[in-house]
Amino acid sequence: MKMHRFAMLLIAAAFSANAAAPVFDQATNAEQLKQIIAPAARELAKTPVLRGSFVQRKFLSGLPKPLKSSGNYVISREQGIWWHTQLPFDSEFILTPESMAQLDGGKVATRLTAAQQPGLRVVGDVFFSIFALDPSALAANFELFGQRGERDAWTMGLRPKSSAMRSVMSETVITGASRVDKVEMWDAHGDRTEITLTSKGNATPLTAEEAALFKK
Repeated sequence: MKMHRFAMLLIAAAFSANAAAPVFDQATNAEQLKQIIAPAARELAKTPVLRGSFVQRKFLSGLPKPLKSSGNYVISREQGIWWHTQLPFDSEFILTPESMAQLDGGKVATRLTAAQQPGLRVVGDVFFSIFALDPSALAANFELFGQRGERDAWTMGLRPKSSAMRSVMSETVITGASRVDKVEMWDAHGDRTEITLTSKGNATPLTAEEAALFKK
């Protein structure tokens, strides 16, 4: 489905095999990757809510310039993910453990539940695992790769294990320091998506207004 594909493309953040990112020279297991990203994981464990802005660029073969969009997001470990594209058009994407909805102009355009689409739960688990930096959960669906950078910087690489997921994505590279800063993706056709995140994580719980977002 269109929205299912949209969610998969957001995951974390998907590189095509010809990207040949250096991180894929460093195969790891879940325990090794935990050590590489340990500083960020410790910070995220104390952060129930991530708030910030994003800029997304999609590089399509045949187009001289990338397609650019931007907006804001709220990620709650308890409630889900609210992804609000503001430019070039207004669109909201809401993912919870039980459902997925896309809103255009504030109105629900499409909604799916885990009962209607069993694969939705997998999508949700992967999405939450990426932003929570949970290698043990990611290992269920991906081959893992990791590389240390300077100070607390790190790079994580993901390759889908299932043929169904590989039909949508090929490889994913995630970089960060105290949290996820950038997700770079190549889909199965070789097109690249790059998402740069500016996050503000703190111990403040969801506001009433933010909590309402997940009930739309």
